[in-house]
Amino acid sequence: MTAPIVILSDYGMGAGTAAVKGVCKTFAPQSHVFELSSDIPALNLDAAADVLCAGMQAWPEGTVFLNLVDNGEKGRRQAVVATKDGYIVVSPDNKVLAAVEAAHGTAEKRDVSDLAACYGAEYEKTALCHGRDLAYVAAKAAAKEL
Repeated sequence: MTAPIVILSDYGMGAGTAAVKGVCKTFAPQSHVFELSSDIPALNLDAAADVLCAGMQAWPEGTVFLNLVDNGEKGRRQAVVATKDGYIVVSPDNKVLAAVEAAHGTAEKRDVSDLAACYGAEYEKTALCHGRDLAYVAAKAAAKEL
């Protein structure tokens, strides 16, 4: 059984959000895909951290959270965190992920930059492309293939 995937982004309700959902359904077709919010103010890591940390507790253990809010700092690693309370968070390794780790504890943290880069290798590297790359990782985590 695959875990639900819950997306947090600053993409709005346009094609970017739909593309990320499509990648999730392609690689974890049995997973239900939900949005925690797509309306985080652009690049606002503080708002994203607040919404994600507050929203996680409403979801069942095993839920995969996909954070796509980042400020675009070059060289940032992509990470997966398994929390002590049973959630999985796929996110750039930024302030949002640090807030999750502080609020929920860390059972395991892995750099998945190489795996994320595998999916979108043929695409132009844009914010949406990085979102699709991370969606691939989230889908693999939900399908228990990570």
